[in-house]
Amino acid sequence: MKHYLSRMIGALALLLAAAQPALATPIAVGSQLSTGSTLYVVGGDGSVANASGLDFALPGSPSPDMAGILTGYAGTGALNAYVCIPNVVTPCGTINDILSFEDFTADGNFIIASDLFSFSLTAPLTVTRVPGSDTAAAALILSGNGILYFAGFDPTAALFTLVTLNNTDGATTYSATLFSTGTASVPEPASIWLFGLAGALWLLGRRLKSA
Repeated sequence: MKHYLSRMIGALALLLAAAQPALATPIAVGSQLSTGSTLYVVGGDGSVANASGLDFALPGSPSPDMAGILTGYAGTGALNAYVCIPNVVTPCGTINDILSFEDFTADGNFIIASDLFSFSLTAPLTVTRVPGSDTAAAALILSGNGILYFAGFDPTAALFTLVTLNNTDGATTYSATLFSTGTASVPEPASIWLFGLAGALWLLGRRLKSA
């Protein structure tokens, strides 16, 4: 019985090794990814302060039926080695349109940059509107919490912010930032189950030894 139990524990160790990802750490607090490109205002009177949604697209080509293009990004902090130089021919990634602030819900793949990183919103966006004046352009500010998945790091909680100002050529530029809040990921349910089983077998082995 003891030999059988030893074999079971050995097999369980192999399962645990297969179930666990390579050792990694959350992205350090304050590390950022900054990006920006152009967009078109959806709804309202053409002012970003009155927009009902945003269509991320290159100038001259509104595209509400497809994701917008990230033409570049740059990292700071733990992500300072990651830069994608703006290149319209070979985009650095995509960002999903927000065609209706009212109907927009959490988006599992809001921003994607090939196999390097992706960002998923986990909560509704906060929309802040700043009306224009004679001396200042109208502005729209979006913010929302989510999870940043980055190659070589654990999934990490991050804050998404976007600021856009009115332009006069139909399209308007925006700048966006993913800011790491440094919260570690939660273990997968399957891994939790395997650890629980390991603990149960360990206790059983102790009882058999003392019997």
